[in-house]
Amino acid sequence: MADELLTLNHQKFKDAIMAYSKIARKTVAEVMNDKMGSIALRAVGTTRSTSTSKISADLERVVKLSKPVYVKKQGMKAMSARKGKVQLWTRKIKTKKSVSQAQSYEGTYRVANWILKNQGLATLGKTKRGIGGTGFGSKEGTIGDLAKALVASRKKSVNYIRQGWLVAAKFFGKGSGKSNASGGGQKAIPNSSEMKAMIFNGAVQTDNRYFPILKLPSVGKGRQPITGAKAIGEPGLREAVELEVGNMAAYIKPRMHRLWETR
Repeated sequence: MADELLTLNHQKFKDAIMAYSKIARKTVAEVMNDKMGSIALRAVGTTRSTSTSKISADLERVVKLSKPVYVKKQGMKAMSARKGKVQLWTRKIKTKKSVSQAQSYEGTYRVANWILKNQGLATLGKTKRGIGGTGFGSKEGTIGDLAKALVASRKKSVNYIRQGWLVAAKFFGKGSGKSNASGGGQKAIPNSSEMKAMIFNGAVQTDNRYFPILKLPSVGKGRQPITGAKAIGEPGLREAVELEVGNMAAYIKPRMHRLWETR
């Protein structure tokens, strides 16, 4: 997704900005920057989210191993009259519990190999080792190791795109809270010959849930590349724009007389 941008050339939004600025008696740049922040903040709520438990359910299964669970117990031995010291004893006691462990499904191995293949990297077998690439971290491992890393990466990136919108909203002075995601924007400049503002969501650059970013089908041949950023981020952003256009329309409608007065 490093080369892919989510671009919305929304004419209805532009028209609403122009009408709103006249009625609110503010510059176009002021209104545009304010509304871009509002859109980014709305996108936090409209972007599809998930949970770590859902990811685990989709990619892992919990299995019981035959190895039993032991607990350590300690006690005090009788004092030695000869040495005059207290001695402690430690004993491992077997419980009725058994060890449970999360393991990756066979399907997760296939997903891992699919991502490797689409990045131009060698696929791995049960014992063969290789570098994981984007989405796995940089550590070397077997397909089992990479499958575990893939699950961990998915859990770590839960709602990461949503958090990118939050950072962008804060750039425009909207919202609060902390986030480690990457985001920002470009504000509209007053009296500029080209009035435009932009929202940046840096989280989209590392999302490879659909077609990984390093090796994509040629244009016009086969399937077109669809990244997780586009599939998950763009619908939420579009919905946020529509909601903000509706919000401006609700403000404009009862004040239409001002618009006519300024013409």
